[in-house]
Amino acid sequence: MKRYIVAAGIAAFGFAGLAQAGTPIRINEVRIDDGGTDDSEYFEISGAPGASLDGVWYVVIGDHSSDQGAGGIGSRSGQVEYAFDLTGNSIPADGYFLAVTDAWGALSGSVDLVVGGNNLFENGDNVTHMLVSGFSGAQGDALDLGTPDGVIDVTPWSSVLDSVSLIEKLVPDFNSDEWNYAGDAGLGSPAGIGPDGTFVPGHIYRTNDGGSAWAIGEFGDANGNGPLDSPGTSNVPTPGALALLGLAGVAGTRRRR
Repeated sequence: MKRYIVAAGIAAFGFAGLAQAGTPIRINEVRIDDGGTDDSEYFEISGAPGASLDGVWYVVIGDHSSDQGAGGIGSRSGQVEYAFDLTGNSIPADGYFLAVTDAWGALSGSVDLVVGGNNLFENGDNVTHMLVSGFSGAQGDALDLGTPDGVIDVTPWSSVLDSVSLIEKLVPDFNSDEWNYAGDAGLGSPAGIGPDGTFVPGHIYRTNDGGSAWAIGEFGDANGNGPLDSPGTSNVPTPGALALLGLAGVAGTRRRR
């Protein structure tokens, strides 16, 4: 029996390692909301240990700037809400780069960057989080011009490395929600994840790190401390992924007999 347990553990370790090794940098986990004052927001990037983040930016697209067609249909969509320059940083030895707000709560995890602010990320709309290189825009820039239609007209970056939309409403009503832009950025299929019931997901994570599928975590307590949060470390695989890993370990043990 112990042989099977060890084999499954080795398979899990190997699978996670393969998901990280040789994989381009990716958005790996994000928390934008919790049960309190949202003081435990973070984003995590996975990649090869030592990979430089020079020229890489973390960009959030949400509400449109008020002077771009205010009052018109869809006028609240397509604004750069935040843009964080990650230049000067690199993926740490463990493969997980963790950026947090300055009111970081009780969550564990080795912090690599403090981006500032408390209750920083918008959590009442459709929002798109992107990892881009060569960003030349600024916070507040309008990217979906005129009457927004879900298509990015202005692309102030040289390339999109990764993107994901956190969805509150699949069909935006433009009074309380905007378009999602992850699909239009050329990455992500499906373009977004959510809703979580009638809410935008407060926490999302890749099911086995790297380029694997997205899953919705739990809302969390006042410190954003949900059972599936793993800031700065490998994500907790979904039950289905764990079952597959267990089967792989058993199969490997049987072949060796």
